[in-house]
Amino acid sequence: MCIRDRDNGVGYKKEDIKQDSLGLDMVTEMVYQLNGTIITENSNGVVNTIKMPCAL
Repeated sequence: MCIRDRDNGVGYKKEDIKQDSLGLDMVTEMVYQLNGTIITENSNGVVNTIKMPCAL
């Protein structure tokens, strides 16, 4: 399964996120628990791509 979230805002750098922020850290941890991956791209906004296995 692939989920892609995209916006056309100013974007962000992972280094600029507060160390005690739960948002991206929580999503990343949940994705890893599901044996998935998350890739964040910053170019004319932000694109987050989450891929995880899906049993059929």
